[in-house]
Amino acid sequence: MSDKCKGCGASIRWIKTTKGKSMPVDPEEVTIVTRGGVTYRGLISHWATCPETKQFKTKGKSTPGMGSLQWQCLVCKQWHTKGHVCHECGTAEGDK
Repeated sequence: MSDKCKGCGASIRWIKTTKGKSMPVDPEEVTIVTRGGVTYRGLISHWATCPETKQFKTKGKSTPGMGSLQWQCLVCKQWHTKGHVCHECGTAEGDK
């Protein structure tokens, strides 16, 4: 599904997370190369790129890209606190 962000007006797509929740992402796929040279194709969460993210804070929780949750592992799709290594697959923030 294609749409426009209600905050900044940018084009976004909606995907389902592994927990079945809808999440806005930027529509263009990106290539990410880890420090070890492994290449991944994926989408960037729109929460990470939207300049108006703060207006979407809900239920007193931080929204990814706003506070304590800073990056999503592209291997296991889990959100991680800035500076932490993914406990599922060992991916580090710089390897995302």
